[in-house]
Amino acid sequence: MNSVSYTLVYDANGGEGAPSSALKNGNENYAIFRADDGTPNRDGFVFLGWSLKPDGDAEIHGGDLFTVTSQNVTLYAVWAEGVTEEAVTAEADEENTEPLGVVVASKESAGTGVNSAIVGLGLLSVAIVAGVVVLLMIGRKSPRIISKEEM
Repeated sequence: MNSVSYTLVYDANGGEGAPSSALKNGNENYAIFRADDGTPNRDGFVFLGWSLKPDGDAEIHGGDLFTVTSQNVTLYAVWAEGVTEEAVTAEADEENTEPLGVVVASKESAGTGVNSAIVGLGLLSVAIVAGVVVLLMIGRKSPRIISKEEM
């Protein structure tokens, strides 16, 4: 069996900071890649994952194993328009307030129960985020073979 070189290119698809291209030797029929864990960024958008098409759905996520049958494959970043953590923090800085979930103790609020309410909201936020992460992990697809027809 002959060794064949396969190239995987990451395209930030309007964003910045895509992972570097990956090279892998495989057999004459396929090669197996592990998707890079790097996350590109784009102002005002949330990164959802990678697609084989510039306007496709996020099918591949960081750490996923997948098989390619074409020697040159490009993965495109998939974006959803939305508020990013950086935007929330920047807005809070402009208003001279703290983002939700940050506890700021002051002498005026000490002993009034305000801090415990803020801590409770912070813990609730953490629980919600953890639940979403678990749901996303459960919904992850198993590795799959990408055929030339899908390219």
